[in-house]
Amino acid sequence: MLAWVAGNRDLQAWFNLLGALARYRTGDYPGCLKSAQACKDLGGQSNAARIDTAELLLAMASQQLRGMREVLKRHKPIVTTEVVPEWLERAGSNVRELVELMQAAGYEPYGLGTRRHRLRHSLCLTPCLAPGVLPPGASDVVWLPHDGALSARLAGFRAP
Repeated sequence: MLAWVAGNRDLQAWFNLLGALARYRTGDYPGCLKSAQACKDLGGQSNAARIDTAELLLAMASQQLRGMREVLKRHKPIVTTEVVPEWLERAGSNVRELVELMQAAGYEPYGLGTRRHRLRHSLCLTPCLAPGVLPPGASDVVWLPHDGALSARLAGFRAP
């Protein structure tokens, strides 16, 4: 770790969170657990979003995403995921199970994309066409809680 970061607990927490994300992405789950826990330990309650992300990483790295229902219901964060069916199958799951899990926790999936209007691009959230199925071609998915305050702020970006 850089010397100037050593004395700053907030920066240390961010570095640990980023390290946990990188380790999770490469499949180093024990390293991810260690870094995510260090982020939580350093973070206190100063940044709830960072702590929630660290908790989510801890659960995912422990391959216990099903146990995250309570965290999702309690804090109602907006969750963004990359959904690749082959990766889910390799982990012993599938897209339908993920959608059902998140819907049971009070979330709806939206395909994350952009739409063009003349020379400008804007965020576009495409809703599911059928229960338990992601929007066609969507690999980047935003999960919005039914009753979250942040979810209401994104209403203008939803595709008709």
